[in-house]
Amino acid sequence: MAGSTLLLGLIAAATVVMAVVQIGVVVYAARLAGRVNRLVDVVEHEIKPTLARVDAVSADVAHVTSLASAQAERLDKVVGQLARQADEILTFAQDTVVKPVKQGGAFLVGLRAALVAFRRTSDASPSTSTDSVDSASGNGAVAG
Repeated sequence: MAGSTLLLGLIAAATVVMAVVQIGVVVYAARLAGRVNRLVDVVEHEIKPTLARVDAVSADVAHVTSLASAQAERLDKVVGQLARQADEILTFAQDTVVKPVKQGGAFLVGLRAALVAFRRTSDASPSTSTDSVDSASGNGAVAG
C-alpha cells in the first residue's frame, strides 16, 4: 500500500502543480486582457478626432463633387446653347450676306460677259454700230 499511496500523492502533487499553472495562466490572461482593453481605449480616444476630421473631409468632398457635377452640367448646357446660337448666326450671315454677294457676283459675271460680247460686236463691225447709232438719231449722215 505504501507504493500506491506514494503514487496517489504524486498524482495529487502533479494536479496541484497543474492547477497552480492554470491559475497563473488565467491571471496572466486577465491582466493581458485588461492591458489590451486600456490600449483599445487609448487608441479609440486618439483616433476619434481623426475619424471626425475624416468624416468632415468626406462630407466636404461629397459637397464639392456635387457642386462640380452641377457646374459641369451648366457648362454643358451653356456650350450647347452657344454652339446653337453660333450656328444660327452663321446661317443668318450666310443667308443675308453671302448669298446676295454670290448673286451680285453672278450678276457682275453676267454683266461682264455682256460687255465683252458687246465689245466684240462693236470691234468686229465699227461701221455697223455707227450706222445704227446714226439711223437711231434720225440723221442719215455719217458722223466723222
